[in-house]
Amino acid sequence: SFYPFVIYTAFATAVATVFMVLPLLVAPARVDLDKSSAYECGFDAFGEARQTFSVSFYLVSIMYLLFDIEV
Repeated sequence: SFYPFVIYTAFATAVATVFMVLPLLVAPARVDLDKSSAYECGFDAFGEARQTFSVSFYLVSIMYLLFDIEV
């Protein structure tokens, strides 16, 4: 009675694995020089784009939204 569920789960796992592995094989892994060049303002890129923010940044932004909506 669980045979269709097992087949579906195996198929979904196989498709997910193919979708995760295929880009690693197909996509080039080179650094783009345009992305690492200076911004329009002239500053050189520093650090990663996905750096974590300080918790105080989030608290200030939440307080700003709270008081902005209140006004």
